[in-house]
Amino acid sequence: MTPDTAAVRGLCAVRFAVERACRFCDEGGNAVIRLLAMVAGAACFLATPSFAGHDILPVKGLAGARSYDVVTGQQSPIADPTRNLGPQVWAATWQSGFFWADQGCGRVALDWGDVLTPVAVGAFGFSYATNADPGFECIIMFYNDDNGWDSQPKSGNYIAAYRIADLAGTLTPQNRFWYWNWVYRVELATPLLITASDLDNDALGDWGYTYWFGCVNYVNELDPGSCDPNDCGASGYIVPNTWIAGPLLTGDPNVDPLAPGIEDAYDLYTDPNYVTSPGYIDPNLTHYAGTYWFGGFVYAQFYMELFAAGCPNRGDAGRYCQADIVGFDCIVGLPDLAELLGNYGCTTGCTLLMGDVDPHDPLFPGDGVIGLSDLAEMLGQYGDDCN
Repeated sequence: MTPDTAAVRGLCAVRFAVERACRFCDEGGNAVIRLLAMVAGAACFLATPSFAGHDILPVKGLAGARSYDVVTGQQSPIADPTRNLGPQVWAATWQSGFFWADQGCGRVALDWGDVLTPVAVGAFGFSYATNADPGFECIIMFYNDDNGWDSQPKSGNYIAAYRIADLAGTLTPQNRFWYWNWVYRVELATPLLITASDLDNDALGDWGYTYWFGCVNYVNELDPGSCDPNDCGASGYIVPNTWIAGPLLTGDPNVDPLAPGIEDAYDLYTDPNYVTSPGYIDPNLTHYAGTYWFGGFVYAQFYMELFAAGCPNRGDAGRYCQADIVGFDCIVGLPDLAELLGNYGCTTGCTLLMGDVDPHDPLFPGDGVIGLSDLAEMLGQYGDDCN
């Protein structure tokens, strides 16, 4: 990676705790920061790195949203209000307009947050941008007891990994300079149980998640398999910076109220086996390369949302009591209606748990406004018992 000349504040912010401060942030030897913390005297010195401009690229636009069934691998439109999903319990989903464009094959990024535990997750959402043709894959892994900065051992904290295949690609193959954003909701057959401990005394469990994308930008159809597998695996001859896929950047704490515990940082792991061994997954993440940010230009948080496991039965309205926003007892009743009415007219920072239950937005749940359509949906489900 060749850094450009634009200087930024650094990969590590002074505001991070002193115990995290004495770390190296080193990515491929091209951008190195050493943050020295002197506890006596409380003085910190921060070097200024050069910033690799191609780490982040702008998104052309939202291409679409899909749901993904982990059992069948079937993909379908996401706007289906009859699916068995519980409420959104954690969400870093703000659209920054940029994505991490320099992940590359073999590079695993870990981000983290805080959630009220234990929680049984019935579905999760992830998002990426790409200029690649469809058909590549992504691996998402989840961890208990992780607060970033490679501060916790991954062995023993790993929960599960999900390989999502045949991902959607560019809408404009004639223009590889346009990067299209896709949003996926992955529906789980067995709930993902997050039991993370509270590592920072905020009464919430600290958990982590990773992104890895396949070698979508390492293909040459004219001469497949002719390169060193250490460079491009089984995909073909390497064509750098041609086809790219990377996670959407989001997570501003001012606009993502459902994402407690986020930080302007991510951990990077560079295990070469992800390049050379098809189907390889190593939950131990032993190849820690450093903790990074994007110089404050874009918040260094990767898109993720968690949905609680849904109710077992559809109910009379056929919605699996998705309007059960208080108590989560799979009954839509007076407490749920009262919560919606208390927030009626909300236009900023409105969430499903506040009463934004209208399922007709393409990125269900919610359209960010609590109004008449939400009240109508609540009354349509009122009295349902989905146990």
